[in-house]
Amino acid sequence: MCQENSATCSNDQLTPDGKVNEVDDGPKGMVSFNHYAYGAAASWMYTRMCGLKMTKPGYKEFKLAPMPGGGITWASISRKTAYGEIKSCWNIEGDIFKITFTVPEQTKAIIVGFDGSESVYEPGNYAVEWKMSINSKMQ
Repeated sequence: MCQENSATCSNDQLTPDGKVNEVDDGPKGMVSFNHYAYGAAASWMYTRMCGLKMTKPGYKEFKLAPMPGGGITWASISRKTAYGEIKSCWNIEGDIFKITFTVPEQTKAIIVGFDGSESVYEPGNYAVEWKMSINSKMQ
């Protein structure tokens, strides 16, 4: 099962109406929007769990090399770039790993397979599957 924006870091700095949540464990008004812990979690989700890495400036070229594990069976992300939106969603069903992804216009994607092989994709929408084995892992 893949859903939009599933690899997001959720926290309570903003209330649903967009105001700053001043109810915090620390002093009033001391809610941090630039705390390292939030950035570290988001970075791990994007670059490891979902495997998105910029290989040329502005995501003109990017790599998708997700690293499933730890009981996580699916993840999805999107990233807005100057060329359009990069979307990626992967899931595991049984012994099949499936990734669907969108490559924006004027860009290229490098998809890394479980065997470490790399395939280049031009702009478009794709779905790729791999049969997993006990020793399978993404790079």
